[in-house]
Amino acid sequence: LQAQFNRRLNTSIQVLASYTWSHSIDTASSDSAAFAPGAVIDPKTDRAASDFDVRHSFNSAISYNIPTFSKAPFVEQLIRNWSIDSVFALRTATPVNVFTTTDVLGLGVPSVSRPDRIPGVPLYIDDPTVAGGKRFNRAAFFIPPANAKRQGSLGRNVLRGFNVHQLDFALRRQLKIKETLRVQLKGEIFNIFNHPNFSDPDGSLGTDGVPNTFFGLTTSMFGRSLGA
Repeated sequence: LQAQFNRRLNTSIQVLASYTWSHSIDTASSDSAAFAPGAVIDPKTDRAASDFDVRHSFNSAISYNIPTFSKAPFVEQLIRNWSIDSVFALRTATPVNVFTTTDVLGLGVPSVSRPDRIPGVPLYIDDPTVAGGKRFNRAAFFIPPANAKRQGSLGRNVLRGFNVHQLDFALRRQLKIKETLRVQLKGEIFNIFNHPNFSDPDGSLGTDGVPNTFFGLTTSMFGRSLGA
């Protein structure tokens, strides 16, 4: 679903706002194992939101031409042709797959598999001491014994990371040198409120029984995680 509002409200203000609702579903964005028998990894149990599933996305831009309030020639020359631009972007969190790299599936080598979900235990813990203010709850998961030959009861990509939002601001002025020549001076501030956006938390519980100390924690800023 895509919706857009685009209108010049008056001679000074122009607004553009866009919203997208989407849902991408697959059976394997990255959670797969070669030559695994269907009885062990059933594609039906892997059907879930894609790794890159962004459910809601909102973007808006406002451009405001600052009017000249003074008729005094000197003041008018000083304040004329100034404009303000503002861009706001918001998107909801992408899925995070909780997994362990242990031979739970009985393939003879360590492979990516999911743990069991412990009923009644919260998946998230509010923690002001960690980046983003929350982390995944390790106590909510149980790793099946080695060679259990099954996926855990936890679904694929059940958890979500952090929302991302940012407000950018720009101040510009256009100077008319002559009839066919204009120069624009512009200063921009990205993320004007210095709001931190964090990458998705680490979904790995550990490898071969060795716990991952970073499980459930975000370890980088959102920008550094792009393409990783």
